[in-house]
This record gives sequence, C-alpha cells and structure tokens, in this order.
Amino acid sequence: MKSTKPVDDFIQNLDPPQPARRIRFPIAQKIGVPILLTLFIATLVFGIDERRTTTEDHFGPIHLRLDYPTRVIAGTAATFRITVRNESRARVDNISLHLDHRLVDQSEKVTAIPAARDPYTISLGTLFAGETKYARWELSPQAYLKNSNAIAVYAGAQKLGSRDFDFWLIP
Repeated sequence: MKSTKPVDDFIQNLDPPQPARRIRFPIAQKIGVPILLTLFIATLVFGIDERRTTTEDHFGPIHLRLDYPTRVIAGTAATFRITVRNESRARVDNISLHLDHRLVDQSEKVTAIPAARDPYTISLGTLFAGETKYARWELSPQAYLKNSNAIAVYAGAQKLGSRDFDFWLIP
C-alpha cells in the first residue's frame, strides 16, 4: 500500500493561515464610548430627581420668594412656586406677577394657579399689611439646555421689580 503522507501534508497546507482576531477601534471610539457611557450613567444618577432652589427679593413693600427647579427633564412638568408678602403697614393694590414670554412661549403646556387672565400674568389683587399670597406656574418647557428667564412684580401699572432665574432642560 502506498503512503498518503505527502498528500495529507499537502492538503493541510492548503488551509490559509488564521489571522489573530482582534477588534480594533479608532482613537475617537476609544475615547468617545467611555465618555458617552459616563454621561449616560451620570444622567441616570443625578438627573432623575428634581433639584430645586429658592431665591428671595424685596421690591419696595413687597417680598418675593421664588422656588423653582434648577434642572428639568424633557417631557416632565416644572413647577415654579411664588410667594408674595406685603411687609409694609399699608395695603398694596393690584399686585400681579408677569412671567417671561420666552419661558411661556417655549412651553408645551402652561397652567397658572390662581387662574391667569393670560398665560404670562397672574393677578393676586390687593395685599393688605402683612398678608401673604401664593401663586404657581406649571410648565412643560421645550427649549433644551440653559433657559434664562425673569419674573416681574407689578402694583397696577408700576413695575416694582424683576428677578432673573435660570434652569437647565435635560433631554
């Protein structure tokens, strides 16, 4: 019987060599993927709860306290709570609050409490000496990233003062 060893060796040599299989990432992916993963995890950890801040101002006899979220997650409602107190010994007539048009115009849904005559203005009426009244706006903002806004306090047609505030809308 003839030996088949040379034929077997020849057949084994027909198989191409197997290259070392390694996944190669471009430098952008090596850096970018961990950064994106870190941002995603940070959003889950720090972005789910609603962080709030409070700011206070005095405009003549009126003390304004604004409580608002510092960041809002897209698709959720943001509540802006306002407390107005008359710190004088006399009454102040026709107190109204005016919210910046940019915030209201860029919101999908706007609710004012007490009911507003327009989405920008809440009328609180007369504040007697030492009296405190409350108002709030519930909005669903649509403009991503930093939103700069203002709220103004009026007594009739006279502007008593204005307070700027910022918050972030996170996707």
